[in-house]
Amino acid sequence: MVRRIELADVADGISGHELWSIEVEGFPFEEKLGREYRLDLLAPAAHPSSRYLHAKAVAVQSELDRHLTARKIPREWLSAAVLEVSLGVDGPHETLVTCRVELTDDRGRTHTSTRRAGVRRPIRTRRTSTARFNWIVLLVSGLLMLGVGATGVAAGAADRAVAWFGIGLGLLIGAVVLRRMRLP
Repeated sequence: MVRRIELADVADGISGHELWSIEVEGFPFEEKLGREYRLDLLAPAAHPSSRYLHAKAVAVQSELDRHLTARKIPREWLSAAVLEVSLGVDGPHETLVTCRVELTDDRGRTHTSTRRAGVRRPIRTRRTSTARFNWIVLLVSGLLMLGVGATGVAAGAADRAVAWFGIGLGLLIGAVVLRRMRLP
């Protein structure tokens, strides 16, 4: 027999899943959206409003539906479902993350789960001037190959295959460099 008290287990499962996903994904919301967000799980909405958080709200809503279905709990029993995530105190290599899920049933009883964990922050590496120089050298070499190939084709070189290979290689190197080079 299904009972409303099982909504506490659902809240605990969602808070654990969200904390795990933050550990895996890192903190994409830290820089752009501030240090906390709130998701309404019944009508997927987010505060602050962003496409990333709306997509996250839809994903967590499907997780809520999965938990409800697994326990055979009718969705009509829920009158509110809210997930709040906040970043707490920063340590030297990790940040305290708090996930709080609050499910309110149709009788007005609130089922809450709060989990906290220290989550390691991703190490951000800066591109050095040496790396930038290497990419620029690769780009210049690609342009030179393109120029040599085009000159060989225009001059009517005896081996046109080599000239076209130079053009293709130059274009390929240029495409790779332009795709990979992100100058600050």
